[in-house]
Amino acid sequence: MKGSMAGPQHREKNMRLISKADLLKRTFREVAGMKEEIRKEIAVCDRRRRTAHAALANIRTVQGQRRIMRPNL
Repeated sequence: MKGSMAGPQHREKNMRLISKADLLKRTFREVAGMKEEIRKEIAVCDRRRRTAHAALANIRTVQGQRRIMRPNL
C-alpha cells in the first residue's frame, strides 16, 4: 500500500478462530509458527496500549498544570 500514506506500512489481517480439527490437520511447525505470530501481535498491541496510557498521563498532567496557572479557563 504505497502512495499517500506516510510512515511505516501497515498490514492488516482478518484473524479468524481456527477450529481444533483444522489445527490437527496442520504440521507441528505450522502450528508453532501460527502461535508465534499471534504472540508477536499481542506484544505489539501491549506496547501500543502502554504508549497510549503514557501519552494520556502526560496530557492529564499538562491539563492539570494549566488549570492551576489559569483556573478561570
